[in-house]
Amino acid sequence: NLFEAVGINKNVMQLCFPDVPSRLGGADFTDFEADVLVRANTAWLKRKPLTHGGLLKYVHDGEYHAYNPDVVQTLQKAVRSGDYEDYKAVDGVKFPHATTTTGVFPMPMKAVVSEIKANAGIEDAIFEIK
Repeated sequence: NLFEAVGINKNVMQLCFPDVPSRLGGADFTDFEADVLVRANTAWLKRKPLTHGGLLKYVHDGEYHAYNPDVVQTLQKAVRSGDYEDYKAVDGVKFPHATTTTGVFPMPMKAVVSEIKANAGIEDAIFEIK
């Protein structure tokens, strides 16, 4: 199988996606209906702007996530160059110290990093490309 559905109830999977594997349950039709009703009611509030609705898209001035452009660009640079100095930038400078996971749990889960020990006990030489 090329992909697997995550976070969708077994009843929805059987009716709408019978050939797609899904080992993790989640939202059912009542959850989808509740989301639609919330968005429909919010759409008519003049003082509240609509959000884009996506959880995996960068939003300017939105919540900080591990996939924000600065993090992704630094990781891509480190992978392309193979230079150990670029990996240090990923390790120290661009590591998010507070991030929020949404859409996976019933409510948003905020994680705050209090200490970073990357590659503790591993010599720098192991990362050198010869």
